Amino acid sequence: MNLEQAKKSLFCGTFLLGRSRRGKAVDALFAFGSAEAAVVLVDAVGREHPEADGILSRLLTIDSKAMHEMHAAVWAFWKRQRYATLLNKARSSETLRNVLYDALRVMPRDDEGNRTIFALWHRLDDKMLAEMISNQSRHAPGLEMDALFGLAQGDAERYLVLEDPDCSIFEKAYIMASDDQKRRINSTVLKNLDPRLVKAYVLAGAGGHEQELVLEALKISGDQDGLFERVRGMTLQNMLELVAYWEHTGNLPDDSSRKKTVERAVALYRELCSLNFKASDEVPAGTTDMIHYWEEREVTDAELKAELGCDDPMVRAGALYRSAKRGRISQSRLRDIARTGSWLEKLAARLYLPGEFPEEEYEHVVWLRKNDRIDARLFNTVIPGTIDDSQFFLDSMRVLGKSEDATDKMLFTLLAILTTFQGYFLRGIVMLDENDDATQKGAVETEDAPGIEW
Repeated sequence: MNLEQAKKSLFCGTFLLGRSRRGKAVDALFAFGSAEAAVVLVDAVGREHPEADGILSRLLTIDSKAMHEMHAAVWAFWKRQRYATLLNKARSSETLRNVLYDALRVMPRDDEGNRTIFALWHRLDDKMLAEMISNQSRHAPGLEMDALFGLAQGDAERYLVLEDPDCSIFEKAYIMASDDQKRRINSTVLKNLDPRLVKAYVLAGAGGHEQELVLEALKISGDQDGLFERVRGMTLQNMLELVAYWEHTGNLPDDSSRKKTVERAVALYRELCSLNFKASDEVPAGTTDMIHYWEEREVTDAELKAELGCDDPMVRAGALYRSAKRGRISQSRLRDIARTGSWLEKLAARLYLPGEFPEEEYEHVVWLRKNDRIDARLFNTVIPGTIDDSQFFLDSMRVLGKSEDATDKMLFTLLAILTTFQGYFLRGIVMLDENDDATQKGAVETEDAPGIEW
């Protein structure tokens, strides 16, 4: 039987002789040992040949040295289709998966062989493959893939031995990672104290990391200047938590300007803690504050995703609140839920969308709404805010500074902390009145840019 005859008989469907002819065709194609024969056989597996599993097992056990041409052609074919057929078969059959492990265990230790193994590990994210790579001390030809493997498997040193001054290797590795691999990278970063790793993690995320995780990583690495820069984009509540950390630890940024800003904020925070003002009413005995409960829960992104589809509206609302805080839900979806969800979901969504929705007739809930009261604007401002915000707060401080009321003193101190950070982030901006000319570098006439955020 020649090659053309084998091709024609490979899918023979004759009732009595079909199985025998197909078997002879398969044997003949393997006997040829050519690249062309290999392609015919691999293609037959993808076309669901009646004996596809048997053919695949034989393809996987081809000796790379004795039948080099055929072996190379088989793996080249799978590579072109991104290993789709091979992975589907391996996922559906434990027997075939074990044959695949055996084939990869003896894969040549050249660049092409290593590239194949790491590509399959990346797609399968398989524990046995990972152990095989580690035990055989294999390295991916591409630095990004090698870094990804180390970071996802908890081996930070595999990345740290690389020169990556602009963090581009880490960034590409993180982009390549699956969601589960990203979570494992997060754990690797948090368990490792190397500042280079934390810097790469923060820079590579470009705002895509969960804020709590980034802050924790920066704290662990001792990068106080990096922590300071995370203040940009925070609300007052989150900023106060960070100031409390600096007050508790005594850690300060290295940069002199940032250091002075933190020192002043910490001093003001101590004043705030010393003020005696009446706390709000406590929740009834035997109950728990709902938002406090949502804040304190330790829950993974996967669990939150599942809870968002729960039948219980209280569970959905809690998952929505945490997802919004982690930046895991879009603003458009938040707005949809704020309009159409259960009242609990509306509450969770509107906590992040204050003042966006008018009162509706027949509503049985009084919603948060934006107003120009000092405390409302104070807690809704995102650092550094606008020029208008800054002027409003400074004017308010002049009024509050004359009051002896404990609540006014508290507001004054909170405003002092907020404007301290605004002063840092807004420095260099020259505000001009209508009689001045904007000759200074970076000067802005405020009446020409009333809504700009800095």
